[in-house]
Amino acid sequence: MNHTTETALRTGIFNDPLADWPNDDLLLSQASRDRLRQTHPALLRVLDWPELRDAFSRHDGPAARGKRASHRQGLLAIAFSGLGVVLLGVTPTFPDATADRLSTAALLFMTLGGALGVMHWVFLRSRAVWLGHRFWTERLRQLYFQSLVNTADLSAAALTGDTALATLKTQRAIWLADFYTDPADPRDRVRAVVQDRTEANTWLRPEWKQSRPLAANPDAAAPILAALYRQRIGIQSFYAEKNLGSDVFSPTTRARLLHAISDGSTILVIAAAALGWLAHLIGPTLLGASALVWTSVAAVLSAASLVARATDQGLQNEADADRYAWYADAVREIKARYEAASPDQQLLELRRLEELSYQELRRFLRTHNSARFLM
Repeated sequence: MNHTTETALRTGIFNDPLADWPNDDLLLSQASRDRLRQTHPALLRVLDWPELRDAFSRHDGPAARGKRASHRQGLLAIAFSGLGVVLLGVTPTFPDATADRLSTAALLFMTLGGALGVMHWVFLRSRAVWLGHRFWTERLRQLYFQSLVNTADLSAAALTGDTALATLKTQRAIWLADFYTDPADPRDRVRAVVQDRTEANTWLRPEWKQSRPLAANPDAAAPILAALYRQRIGIQSFYAEKNLGSDVFSPTTRARLLHAISDGSTILVIAAAALGWLAHLIGPTLLGASALVWTSVAAVLSAASLVARATDQGLQNEADADRYAWYADAVREIKARYEAASPDQQLLELRRLEELSYQELRRFLRTHNSARFLM
């Protein structure tokens, strides 16, 4: 595991453990490149791909901003709608003049929430910006590692050979030019990945679809294989495990919290409704509240349950948690097999991780492309 990656990740229940994840698998930060230059200068010659790094960086920031905007718009739609339902629930307990104003406010909030929900899905572009830019970052990452896995012999020779390094750089320019077309509008490519049920488009170049055994002496390829183990298998394993952590940024924790709120509110709704019926039957009040008050309490609790459910479904917490668990298990198996494998088998395990990465991207795009923040 890259030490830079480990130290850059923040910990703590209220800190997003991936907020500062530096994506050092691509050597984006100068600090990571400086560290590699000091410890493994020959590897830096091969692992550093400035043009791809630049392309990745142009998408990484907009993807993060688009995700925040998409979630913010969806959560505001749910919040406004939920507040409207709450106000409508408590309206009957107030005098007529106040009740009229509360009813008007409730309708206004529900209108705002509904309109924002529709706009978020139909008109606003934050979701498309997020998914489009994230598509590019992940496919560029896959291009980087697929090229290394499929040119292990050339990469090994380029560690010390200037001619091999020049050949590798020439090939990289061709690969990136062929791949990185129409970066401003990836919608067709996103659609193609989502609909690629047979995963026929996993490999970004036709010649990479078939695996080839190492032609070089295994000792010569060992540094490249070890680097790929750290930079690809190691970081993906760490990333997957962190996403399954116990902090509030984990989709598993969020789902459990929102389910607890929803289930707890539902139980309390039943209790409030029962107390309301008792107040109505033996009245005029029960525990100091009338049947009307208990009805309003039940309405507010129902709104809380609905908001929690809508938030969970809108954020796709359960789908994300399931995807992360599947991915973490699969990466763990690849890691275990790699550590016990011969060099040729190690190369096959690295290819399996690239196939797995494509599957994970498909699941991510399919999940969030269909998510709706609508009440």
